[in-house]
Amino acid sequence: MINFLNEFENIVTKSENEYVYVGMDTEWKPSCVIGMNTDDSNKVALIQIATLEQIYLIDMINLNNLNESDSKLFAEKFLYNKKIIKLGYGFTHDIKMILKSFINLHDADLLRQSVLDLAYFVQQVK
Repeated sequence: MINFLNEFENIVTKSENEYVYVGMDTEWKPSCVIGMNTDDSNKVALIQIATLEQIYLIDMINLNNLNESDSKLFAEKFLYNKKIIKLGYGFTHDIKMILKSFINLHDADLLRQSVLDLAYFVQQVK
């Protein structure tokens, strides 16, 4: 996780633009499977982040021991960073799942300030 954050910090720092735009999506285990632990099914399993040059797949299942300081670092340097605009589609539920998945992340409004939900723009065009 730290390597990813360092790489991303370099991308933001080197950017000549005011903002860095990234595509973002999250995946989680289905909660309708019989016999599944509901605690695990209610957490993000995979975070997909795409820049113009790179695609990052963050396996949250393998990072299940993400401690509080790493979780806070990810929030501050990436999730809450207003210079990094996250583009998603139907991102409302993703935001809820992200907040459930990270220790001590509760500020949905701060996260929403750096998210553009493309589903909203599709509705406007229709």
